[in-house]
Amino acid sequence: MALIIAGRIVPMSVNDPSAVVEGRIYLGDDGFVAAVTADDAGAPAGFERAPVVETGDALVIPGLIDLHNHLGYNALPLWAEPTQKKPFLHHNDWPNKPSYKPDISWPAWILAKGDPEAMLAYVQARALVGGTTAIQGWPAFNRPPQMVLRNIDSEEAGTTNRNLVYTAVITETPLQLARTAQLMSRGAGFIYHCSEGQPGSVVAREFTDAANAGCLEKNSQLARSGPYAWVRNPLYIGTLLVAAGLVIASLSLWLGILFAAVFGLIYLPVIQLEEQHLRGLFPEYAEYAQTVPALLPRPRMSAAGPGFRPWLYVKNREYEALLGFLAGLALLVWKAYY
Repeated sequence: MALIIAGRIVPMSVNDPSAVVEGRIYLGDDGFVAAVTADDAGAPAGFERAPVVETGDALVIPGLIDLHNHLGYNALPLWAEPTQKKPFLHHNDWPNKPSYKPDISWPAWILAKGDPEAMLAYVQARALVGGTTAIQGWPAFNRPPQMVLRNIDSEEAGTTNRNLVYTAVITETPLQLARTAQLMSRGAGFIYHCSEGQPGSVVAREFTDAANAGCLEKNSQLARSGPYAWVRNPLYIGTLLVAAGLVIASLSLWLGILFAAVFGLIYLPVIQLEEQHLRGLFPEYAEYAQTVPALLPRPRMSAAGPGFRPWLYVKNREYEALLGFLAGLALLVWKAYY
């Protein structure tokens, strides 16, 4: 999906590397940066209908964003365990191998503690050559580093809060994930170094635990469990059933015509637009749409999904359907008694 990001742009120009301008970044459907322009410049072809994301006073740095890294390891050569003859099962498997600590953990610790400035200068230069401008995985050290790249681990995002991004490199418990989900609901970000491994290992449970705790929010995971295993649009089916019930209870032909017009002229086009949006977000949506009907439920078994989360119910404004139902119920009560 093409996207335009507007805000305070750091173009990283060779002539003026520290320049900051009010401008826009144009991201194409292929994921590449198509153009970086000032506000008064015109949009390149193909971006006439692209949505615009306004970032306010936050800095926007064009380039690759590395969200999964351990910079202490970036100064080391690639590692391979001599005794390993088959792929590792999961991410908790390789740190216990004989050569891991002497080849990886101990050298990285010595570099990070002994001369963090030199180590970070080296790994930042390597990252910049590869096109990375924002990176995660900075080691702890006792002297402030010279930062060239954007440090995601201490991202302030235009605020004075240096704790907007939370990181976990080991498996978190459901309680820890639930606390993180609450922080995310208040605007924090979460980088979870998990789900590295083979099917059937601990990584599947990590992903499910993160989803059940509410760490995977709307537009980041395709819902396929619960009612979404039966029908692709359960909320609209529920609304249609409630409307049909109100029409039958009111015995009003005009109310039935009104609800039918609203569903046909408003709800159906919205459903089509939402499905186009989902197809752009999730490549697996096409396969899902082939097996699950849009409006006529088809009962089937499904895997257990996340439980009810009140804060997410409020955030996504799902209460609007309840308000509509209560309004219709109040109309029936009024008609019955008055």
